[in-house]
Amino acid sequence: MLFKNIYNFAGKFREVSLMKDQTRFCEPQFIEEQLNKISKDINEEETWGSMEQAAAQLAYYKTELNMIHPFREGNGRTIRLVIREIAKSMGYSWHFEIIEKTEYLEAMISSQTDTSELEKLFLKSLTETAS
Repeated sequence: MLFKNIYNFAGKFREVSLMKDQTRFCEPQFIEEQLNKISKDINEEETWGSMEQAAAQLAYYKTELNMIHPFREGNGRTIRLVIREIAKSMGYSWHFEIIEKTEYLEAMISSQTDTSELEKLFLKSLTETAS
């Protein structure tokens, strides 16, 4: 729905292999299976006990969804919306707009092997919502 007026392939899982720089994303034949696995994990997520746990879990989900990279275009924007909704469902607000773009991109690149920089960005940009 987000990109239906922009791309004729909007909302459809990609059927081509994708690479960006040295990063190879999930092969198309495994996208649905990987999304089902992570969706199950998200749906079974228990309440987070701290802001640090929230940041760690969101960094994990953000990284995994990014590596699955289900669409030809719009993955980053779509995944940010999904992460915002996961945070919201767990009692947090994610204020992505306060993160500096270069810092965010560097954290996303390094998150393939180490999510600590991405976790720091989440800690900086999350707030607890009133219950």
